[in-house]
Amino acid sequence: MYPGQILDQFTTNFPQVTNFSLAGLGSIDASTNPSSAAALVAQCNTAFQNNFNSGGTAAGFLAAAPAGCATPNLNDVVSQLKNPKYVEWNLMVQHEVGKRTVVSVNYVGNHGYDELLENPYLNSFGFGGLPSSAVDSRVQNVLQLTNNGRSNYNGITAAVKEQLGHGFSGQFSYTFSHTLDNVSNGGIDPYSVRDSLLNQISPFSPTSLNYSNSDYDVRHSLNASYVWDLPVKFRNRALDTIAGGWTVSGTFFYRSGLPFSVLDDTTTGILKAGGTNLQNVTVLGQPVTAVPLSCGGASVNTPCFSESQFASGSAVTTFGTIPRNSFRGPGFFNTDLGLKKDVPLPREAWVHGWR
Repeated sequence: MYPGQILDQFTTNFPQVTNFSLAGLGSIDASTNPSSAAALVAQCNTAFQNNFNSGGTAAGFLAAAPAGCATPNLNDVVSQLKNPKYVEWNLMVQHEVGKRTVVSVNYVGNHGYDELLENPYLNSFGFGGLPSSAVDSRVQNVLQLTNNGRSNYNGITAAVKEQLGHGFSGQFSYTFSHTLDNVSNGGIDPYSVRDSLLNQISPFSPTSLNYSNSDYDVRHSLNASYVWDLPVKFRNRALDTIAGGWTVSGTFFYRSGLPFSVLDDTTTGILKAGGTNLQNVTVLGQPVTAVPLSCGGASVNTPCFSESQFASGSAVTTFGTIPRNSFRGPGFFNTDLGLKKDVPLPREAWVHGWR
């Protein structure tokens, strides 16, 4: 249902297991170096456990701990975590036209719910309508695993298949579809951490900015392939050997552009470093002028946007104004062509070869 990485997030939670990140401290052997990393981690852990069990605050822990210690983060989970569920349905109509042609129309739909979506804002504060201070001052960032993910797909495919007749066979299909979700690719590393937004974007709703086009929403898709044995025959045996026996084959493929999001990395970086417990925050780019929602083929080599078209710095006060994956990249087209030549060998050559 989901990768074991989810379990790892909770088996390494404090206070049972407490992680501290330290750097530049030389030897890790506490027995030979009292100032080693291992010794410092032990002191950090002692100070944290005492502070946590007595209901202390992050400030109290940092005051009691050696320099270099940092308050740990917490991975949380809803009280009843459910397995993701999916409902699928389809309806297909197929009709034979003549003896060699088959026409079909196929509708496919599915709905997913109780999918996994992580909310990183349970202890965040100080931006975009969040509280002015952390709810729990004993910890830093709190990431909660929820069942707030959902998805929907509807698509219709029309296809024509021509069986072999007069040396020709081929098939053609066109699909119009739309797939929406509020988290793509499972919502969990390592499936698509580099091209998916895996966390809840708005702390107030898992759908207001998340629910939009899926990462793999291909609105239009066209596929075609064919094989044609050219009906060229010559009475002259030598000419027929050279010019006859050719087969042409090929494929065509086209799809419309894939959706993507514009991210505000400047504001994201400021928030991550600003002491507001927003380590896993995502801030979407907020246009201040008209921007194209679809980038054509020219954007392969030329930027589709400029930085000046989006709000930056102190002008950014929300997590986004348009949903994720509202923009769409260039389409893609590809074709292949194949040529094959059959060269018959004289019967005498076959007989000689077997001998």
